[in-house]
This record gives sequence, structure tokens and C-alpha cells, in this order.
Amino acid sequence: MQEWQLIQTALINVAQQLADMTASPKPTYSMDGKSISWGEHFNNLLASQQKLREQLQKAQGPFTLTSVAR
Repeated sequence: MQEWQLIQTALINVAQQLADMTASPKPTYSMDGKSISWGEHFNNLLASQQKLREQLQKAQGPFTLTSVAR
């Protein structure tokens, strides 16, 4: 599997997690002394999504657009 395909798979997984979180949001809570902040987790996923998009663009390499005048 190519590097860009692995990154694309990771990006799809993050997007699915974000979709799941927005479909059924949960509150921040504490359990056994451990705090779970869904807002922070959501923001971390958004940051990961942005980084993965940048990595995907780099992994796919530069491209050029060619147009032909008629």
C-alpha cells in the first residue's frame, strides 16, 4: 500500500469519528478520577484531520495544471 493510501485511510477514520461525535454528542465527565473532555477530543480530531490533509497533499506529490488555448 502506498504512503498516500495509508494517510487517506487515516483521514477517513478521523472523519468517521468526527461524524459519530456530531451525531451523538456526549458531555465531559469524570470516571475513576479520570476526566474525559469530549470537546477537547473533538478539537484534537479536527487538528489531526488538518495535519492528515496536509500530509496527503505532500505524499501525492506536486502536480501541474495544463490548459490548452483554442
